[in-house]
Amino acid sequence: GEAFEDFAKTRFLMPQIESQEGIDLLPQMLETYGEYIAAVMIGPYDMSVMVGTPLDIYSDVMTASIQKVFDICKSYNKSCGIFCGSVEDAKRFRAMGANVYWTGVDMQFLQMGVKQTFDQLAQLK
Repeated sequence: GEAFEDFAKTRFLMPQIESQEGIDLLPQMLETYGEYIAAVMIGPYDMSVMVGTPLDIYSDVMTASIQKVFDICKSYNKSCGIFCGSVEDAKRFRAMGANVYWTGVDMQFLQMGVKQTFDQLAQLK
């Protein structure tokens, strides 16, 4: 029962780009639906498979692909983000133009909390 025009009032739309086709279609997506898109996200590991360098998110083709997405988003004044496996990744992608980051999954955060707790317990005397 919700009208499409009301979509942005209750949701964030963040398309995830994971292929060369996604990169090629991004300008059209932003021109057509830009008012509804809060940010564009990059799935770097899936994209690395699609551009031919599986799991190597630092290859030249990946770096160029990531940069192209950031540049397109900047030209449309849209926020753009990417998964960061480390603080170093976040710094690298920020320098390239990212301003939205996600850094882990539930299990990773749980493991970090358990490790921190056990490290603190080990310090008890």
